[in-house]
Amino acid sequence: DSRAEQSATAAVTAVAGFATIEAARQTRGSRARKRWIVNSTNPRASHAAMHGEEVGLDDVFSNGLPWPGSLDGTADETAGCQCSLEIVTD
Repeated sequence: DSRAEQSATAAVTAVAGFATIEAARQTRGSRARKRWIVNSTNPRASHAAMHGEEVGLDDVFSNGLPWPGSLDGTADETAGCQCSLEIVTD
């Protein structure tokens, strides 16, 4: 049960991150930026350190991921991740 829940959380996080970026790209274009948001009350240290970090839509965050839960990441960075993105426009 624990792994199923963790896998589901990771999958939803990954799809939500991708969808957020794609929606921003289609509506805001290159003017938009993305911000890493920690939602967990007990985040991993690397994610806690990134809370509020901003990068361009096509850039990666300091942990090397384009969005929370990205399939580009290792299990250490993605398993059970509850982080999200916030789109920032000027």
